[in-house]
Amino acid sequence: LENKPTSTFWGTLARALEKHCRDAAKGSTFMAQTLSTGYPRFLRLFHEFFAKISVHTDTVYAQQQQSPETIVTLRSISHFESLYLSRVSGRLNEAAASALANVSRGAPPGAADGVAVARAYVNELDAARFDPLLVRSVARVVGSAMDNLAIRVDGYVIKDRSATTLLGPLATPQQNLNAQMASFLYHCEGRMIALEKDYPENTAVIFSQGVKNLRAIYMKAVEPLLQSIRREISAILARLHRVALGKGLDGAMGGMGGGASPYMKELCDKLAFIRAEPLAKFQVGDLLNEWVAAIVRHVIRTFVLHVSIARPLGECGKLQLTSDMTELEFALDAFMKDPAPLSAGGVKKSPKPLKLLDAVGEEYRMLRALRPLLFLENSQLASPMAQGVPPLVVLHHIFVRSPMPLPHTLHGWHEAEYVKWVEEHTPAEAWTLVEGGLSHWEKLHDSTDHDGAQEYIDLAREVLAQARASFSR
Repeated sequence: LENKPTSTFWGTLARALEKHCRDAAKGSTFMAQTLSTGYPRFLRLFHEFFAKISVHTDTVYAQQQQSPETIVTLRSISHFESLYLSRVSGRLNEAAASALANVSRGAPPGAADGVAVARAYVNELDAARFDPLLVRSVARVVGSAMDNLAIRVDGYVIKDRSATTLLGPLATPQQNLNAQMASFLYHCEGRMIALEKDYPENTAVIFSQGVKNLRAIYMKAVEPLLQSIRREISAILARLHRVALGKGLDGAMGGMGGGASPYMKELCDKLAFIRAEPLAKFQVGDLLNEWVAAIVRHVIRTFVLHVSIARPLGECGKLQLTSDMTELEFALDAFMKDPAPLSAGGVKKSPKPLKLLDAVGEEYRMLRALRPLLFLENSQLASPMAQGVPPLVVLHHIFVRSPMPLPHTLHGWHEAEYVKWVEEHTPAEAWTLVEGGLSHWEKLHDSTDHDGAQEYIDLAREVLAQARASFSR
């Protein structure tokens, strides 16, 4: 209040009001309960008072600005505000406890419960919305309540192997529980995110950390499952190298080319199980589409890398890989679709069905471009006809056709180890590794070219030059 003449008045008023409020609360339980329970109505009386005197003074109490004298006055009734906030906290914790009451009995909360808990948060914020100071205090209570909810849910999330196993034919009870918990928090978080834009930034930022904590917990519940899915898919695709792909066309009548390979059939079955069971248990809206698209991208990238280092590779093997690619496309297209598009009430759960080209366009085009790459002439491997395929895949294919050892063979790695290494490193680092293999071969063979490797060395260096030139642009 600085040194204004009115400072004495407001200071005296605030002290007197605080004393009488405390005395009244101590002397009458009814008074304390009435003014704390109905604190918003009590506070509105001060709003009316400030509005009336603002006509004759410079007193301001609005969302954007509050005069010092108004803040001093409202501090005098902070005892009732504290009691009110305590009741708010109790109601919010009670809503969370009610939602989680039957988890131990095998009935975890679901999407509807998440909406109900979020509604409790929304109602408390709405009740305090008229006052710029009270709403921030309630926002702190709501943020704390969300933190407590996240901690409690985290305690129920199953973290052992039963939550990530993919043996089938059904999702495990532990996976069902985690999916329910994730759906519960997702819908609670979604409602609160939508609420943030309805409040001033200085209010929304107070409870935004609590919203982030909800997301962190349900992602903590689902990420181990997604990692397990990626590992399982990678392990199945690594079995591609058990298929005899080195036969020429003369061996085509020997049994190859008659449908998908065993590893591909296993992959298709596993994808169908993953989509119909563990993933289908999550009611997380478009977030599920993101997970599905990420899995599809992983499948395509891993498959393309394994195909690119498959050796030996004969004409019959190329035809077999083409059949496998067709089977994979059908499987991925089915994987992108919701296996149970209608909920019990007939409401569509996934309003935006995914399409391969829309969701994973770059990877899908890479898969489609891999087919013609297998059948290109050597001279065409460094031409624009090989576009659409990453340079590393083209380099691998050049090595497969040549007598030179592939990078993983040179370093003594298994195919799966090399594919994992490529996924964890940048393209430039992978190109450097390939170039090291070229240099190693040249040192061992000097200027001799009895095995016809020079053609492939020149092709590989041309592809490397094009890749680096494109990368630097």
